[in-house]
Amino acid sequence: MKTLATDLDGTLYLDDVLIKGVESAYKSLILDNYKIFHTTNNSSQSTDVLAKKLSNLLNVDIDLSSIVTPLVVLKEYLSNKKLSIFVYGSKDVKDFVSSISNTVTKLEDSNFIIMNPNMWYGKNSIIISTNLARRQLGGFLYLHLLFCFRVN
Repeated sequence: MKTLATDLDGTLYLDDVLIKGVESAYKSLILDNYKIFHTTNNSSQSTDVLAKKLSNLLNVDIDLSSIVTPLVVLKEYLSNKKLSIFVYGSKDVKDFVSSISNTVTKLEDSNFIIMNPNMWYGKNSIIISTNLARRQLGGFLYLHLLFCFRVN
C-alpha cells in the first residue's frame, strides 16, 4: 500500500472551507490504494473533531487512527505515567488530557504542566512560566509541530 501524509489547514482546507480540487484529488488517491495520514501542528482540536470536519468536507469516512496531532503524541507519552497535570489550553485540550491522565485545577497542585501554544499570549503565560521555573516541576510539555518538547 502506498502512503501519503498531508497537513490539514492550508493544504486540504482553509478554516472550514475545502480548497478547490481537493475532494476529487483525495478520492483519486483512495481509489489508487493510498493510505492517507492527516497531520497537523494544531493541538486545540481533538482527533474526533478533526475527523468529523474532514468527513463533512471530503464526504468520506475518516479513520481516527489516520489523524496525527500533538494530542496523539501526548497520549502515547503520558501512558503509564502517574502525574498530576495542570492544563493551560482550550476546553478540547483539557477534556482530552482529563480523559487519559490525572488533571488538577490548581497550578500549585501539579507536578506537570501542559501548555497549548495557542494560549501562550497574555499574563497567565508569564505566571505559569515563572511558577514553573520557581517550583522546578517534574516536567513541562509544549504541544507543537507533531511532537512534544519536554523541559525539566
